[in-house]
Amino acid sequence: MELSKKFLVTVSEDYSKLYGVKFLASFLTNLKNIFIDLIYIAPNPKKNHPQNGSEALITHNLKESYQKKGQEALNTALDYLVNHNFKKEHIKTIFKYQSYSTAEDLIYEAHKGLYDALVLGNRGLSFLEEKIFGSVTKNILKAKIDFPVWVCREPQIKNRDVVICVDGSRESYCVADHVGFVLNDQPEHKIYLLHILDKDSKDPYQLFKKAEEEITGNGFPRTHIESKILQGKDVCSLILNFAKEKKAGVVALGKSDSEEKIFSLFFKSNSVSSEIFKRFEHMALWMCK
Repeated sequence: MELSKKFLVTVSEDYSKLYGVKFLASFLTNLKNIFIDLIYIAPNPKKNHPQNGSEALITHNLKESYQKKGQEALNTALDYLVNHNFKKEHIKTIFKYQSYSTAEDLIYEAHKGLYDALVLGNRGLSFLEEKIFGSVTKNILKAKIDFPVWVCREPQIKNRDVVICVDGSRESYCVADHVGFVLNDQPEHKIYLLHILDKDSKDPYQLFKKAEEEITGNGFPRTHIESKILQGKDVCSLILNFAKEKKAGVVALGKSDSEEKIFSLFFKSNSVSSEIFKRFEHMALWMCK
């Protein structure tokens, strides 16, 4: 029995940068059981405006402006998906004003909706907006979440393979399970298990075996899985160059809260995953905690 997959996808008003939407459209091929909720979170004009006299009118006008922009963005994203063969009846749009912060609101919606992943599109607008978006992503990944997060940046059409970074941590097996679940009915994909050898490495073949079990336990074929061991000091470059060589659409890794793990403290300065986040392009990062 094929299980449905449900994704919460963020949308911004910059129609040319709908990277989360474009990633889904380019990456997934079997759309029969795919359900998508598109969400636009607008600034809340009531936060800093007293509700009296002319200020109330300003708030009212801002609300109308934000709602118009948001609905236009949501409709554009919906049309894009429908034009790429997604079922319109499987897509819902959500417009809401910010209640707390963008990160907190997205976490709330993701928890409430029991989504299989929260899909964030890196908008790539101004330097300031990049910093703001990075802060949203950082705050989401720092929070106590029990759903995978996808960060999408300028996806390449038809790059559908996945590189899973396997380090023996619980989180890396969690992301392997997630990849197997998402791709169990996607016949055009291949999975590469990648381990970077270091002095603390366990038997990589045992790590690969455990990761394979997580993936195939979801029904993904073992014949579409390959394993690769690499060694070198620049771990980030090894991972990204391997993904580029294989024309992968996704690098998947676990985010650990322990400093001992290779992918710990996602945004800690000089960490492997921080460097991957800063340098990856034309693909998506899938992360599980």
